[in-house]
Amino acid sequence: MNQDTEHPAWYRNPEIWVALLTLLVRFWFLMRLQDSPFFVPIPGGNDRSLYNGLAQNIAKGHIFPEGVFAYMPLYPWCLGLLYAIVGSTPEANICAAGLVGAMLDAATTFMIVRLARRLGASPYVASAMGILYALYPTAIIYSTTIMPNTLNAFLLMTFVVATRTLGTSPSRLRWFGAGLLAGVIALGFAGMLLILMICLANWAVCQVRRRAFNPLNLVCCLAGMALPIFPATLHNWRAEHQFVLVTAHGGFNFYMGNNPDATGYPIQISTFRGDAGSLLVDARAEAERIEGRKLTAAEFSAHWSDRAWKYIRENPGAEGRLLGLKFLKFWNRVDYDDMRFEPMLRLSDVAFTWPTWPGFVWIAWLGFAGLVLARGAGWLKLVVLSGLIGVIGFFITARYRLTFAPLLCVLGALGIHELIVVFCDPARARLKVIGTALVFVVTGAIAFLPLSQTDFRALDHLNTAAYLMERKMPAMALEQAISGIRISPYNAELRFVEGNAFMGLRQPKDAVAAYAAALEIKPSHAPAHFNMAQAWMELNEPQNAAAEALLALKNDPKHPHAWEVLEEARQRMQKINP
Repeated sequence: MNQDTEHPAWYRNPEIWVALLTLLVRFWFLMRLQDSPFFVPIPGGNDRSLYNGLAQNIAKGHIFPEGVFAYMPLYPWCLGLLYAIVGSTPEANICAAGLVGAMLDAATTFMIVRLARRLGASPYVASAMGILYALYPTAIIYSTTIMPNTLNAFLLMTFVVATRTLGTSPSRLRWFGAGLLAGVIALGFAGMLLILMICLANWAVCQVRRRAFNPLNLVCCLAGMALPIFPATLHNWRAEHQFVLVTAHGGFNFYMGNNPDATGYPIQISTFRGDAGSLLVDARAEAERIEGRKLTAAEFSAHWSDRAWKYIRENPGAEGRLLGLKFLKFWNRVDYDDMRFEPMLRLSDVAFTWPTWPGFVWIAWLGFAGLVLARGAGWLKLVVLSGLIGVIGFFITARYRLTFAPLLCVLGALGIHELIVVFCDPARARLKVIGTALVFVVTGAIAFLPLSQTDFRALDHLNTAAYLMERKMPAMALEQAISGIRISPYNAELRFVEGNAFMGLRQPKDAVAAYAAALEIKPSHAPAHFNMAQAWMELNEPQNAAAEALLALKNDPKHPHAWEVLEEARQRMQKINP
């Protein structure tokens, strides 16, 4: 009798049940999100808006941009195809994208449990790590909210599973297929190119040692990789007649991660706007100002890359410390989400309000321990370490770490398995037991290390309030603004949003007081001057309105509507005093 038949069905196929749990959790979140103001991204808000807009254009047939690619094209292409198939309202398109993302994440969880079991972990341990990923809030959010990271995580996991035994395969077709898969992934995840190059070098060394090296295998792999990348590169050449492999913003990202003010996280450059599209526009304008001429996309990227390399050459010690800090932050408990979407959902009581939701710290801790302890997982470790090198060369964010979270879950399962084996075997040497326990202590200390970080609470209230105002929900926005002001009383933006909320509630007198508070903190705040002018008009005080409109124009001569308010205020003044 087969021993497996003595166990229940879930024990024989735990990956199926864990994948179903993943689907259920994401369906629950998607339903919660649909009933919230955050379901449809606001125009010009963040990367969600960027990808949504790109997909809408692609669904209309605009597959290639007018210039070179300023973004990784794989996800927008896939999302645009989905929009074209669904072809309905924006809400239906976004819901379809969320459902597909949930299914991709379920497939990823399936592979986590399956691969962990194949590498030696017990069904219990493998299932536990799969459940940890299934309940990880960042994975839940990014799988259902028009972001590419879930697709990248799924494809990288697929690559690991598909190429686990590639180094011993003589099949050139299989080598070509591995390269083809890597090339597709590279269209959405630039770090895949570095991973593949390091893996090819490792395969070549291993084959030379076995005296089985065949250079045609590597050629087939590289040819497969080049095939999906070539159309993007050709388009970029036609657009600007310069070589841009996939996208032209890599140099600026490299600078953001390596400059005198770098912290390991993506910092906001003070003179640049914060949203994804405007940030690149401002970065290009600054580069052209410094160079004194118009720049092509390749030259724009090279400008910022050269500035980063200059900093690295002139400050090797500081760069070394920065790289060490990034390494620590990759494994640390702090889940730095540059989109700040999860805090907005918590503050609005949409989801994840329970403090018991598992964070990345558990995935990091157990994955780091598994990276040290796991046996028979050299290929998996190589991919993770290669990806880690690519990430710390730039900066650490929750969504960039998410790409590697499934692989870390597999390593975590193997690490726990090794711990159980060592502690349950009385014949093990005491030194082995102590060494294994010490690995978990050290990696846990790194994961839970209390690294300092910026207090984002006021910013989270500000983002939530601004989002709610875009959705015409001023009462809720006012609550968030007031909560943020309690944390940061001298925040001009929070006072400005507070004024906007009062205007939405038709309380112009209170709005004037809020705008006045914002202008006391930041007198050059042109939008506050303009909105205050509108509030004075509501109060039938055209003289005050005219004065504020003039101040708005003084601080922003190109303000689109200040002249209109100024003219209307003057007309009212003439009627009052003909």
